[in-house]
Amino acid sequence: MKTFRGRINRSWYWLALGLLAVIYLALNLAAYKQVPVSEVALIFLCVPRLHDIGKSGWFVLIGIGTELLGIAIGFAFFSLGGILGSAALVIVGLLVWLGAIPGDPNPNAWGEPPLPGLQWRRQNRASAG
Repeated sequence: MKTFRGRINRSWYWLALGLLAVIYLALNLAAYKQVPVSEVALIFLCVPRLHDIGKSGWFVLIGIGTELLGIAIGFAFFSLGGILGSAALVIVGLLVWLGAIPGDPNPNAWGEPPLPGLQWRRQNRASAG
């Protein structure tokens, strides 16, 4: 079973990332303590975007590895806050890069190119297998 398949364009990516940011901000304003960002939500967003630029979804491990490495180094040598802040900047940079790079205009291993803007293509039942 393929869990992550298909492609999303930059418009959908930025819309979904903006909605995640608004939800995160609202939860933090409503909570008495800081709510952690769910990496799972970012993975579900980034994998189809990576597919659109012709890259494997496994590239999300770069962001997760950056975060885990920052935590490990922070615990071992430095103040945790400074290292996590640096790791967060790298991850934000990767998220911006992913939203800035244009998608592959041709079909690739993950499907047809998405329609431009905030449109979507209906999948035929015969090819939905």
